[in-house]
Amino acid sequence: MTEWTPQLHLNKRFWVGCAVLLLGISFLIATALQSRDVRALARDGVPALALVIDSTERAPADNSGDSPTFHITYTFTANDQTITNERRVPDRFFQTHPIGTTWTLRVHPDDASLHDLYPGETKRNTWGFFAVSTFLIAIGAFFALSGGPLCAIRSRL
Repeated sequence: MTEWTPQLHLNKRFWVGCAVLLLGISFLIATALQSRDVRALARDGVPALALVIDSTERAPADNSGDSPTFHITYTFTANDQTITNERRVPDRFFQTHPIGTTWTLRVHPDDASLHDLYPGETKRNTWGFFAVSTFLIAIGAFFALSGGPLCAIRSRL
């Protein structure tokens, strides 16, 4: 190797990039596992009858002008256990499901805590996790390979 060849110097930026890259990869693995559960829910989901027992509209904590959030408390029975949850829901779902409303939701056959209040709910969340993990991987790769490390790798190829 000649003296003019760029040398690999691992600076703080490289190590921060590696840490963010590792975090993004771990998010990607968690997303893959969640996507497996979402596919099982869509394919083998067991119908269960749910009942709205409480509904609340919550104003933003400060006067920032944000729109209010809507939450419902519901209960259903699956796998011989009664489950009560509170979940944030879209405005339209909140308006069409007042207290006392019953509807059918889909429950994962092995884990009753994984269920869709409305079709496609968990699938949408999985795509969001995938987007975040891809963004973290891109930022980590940018920091790890920017500047000196990329030049040193190019010179060796």
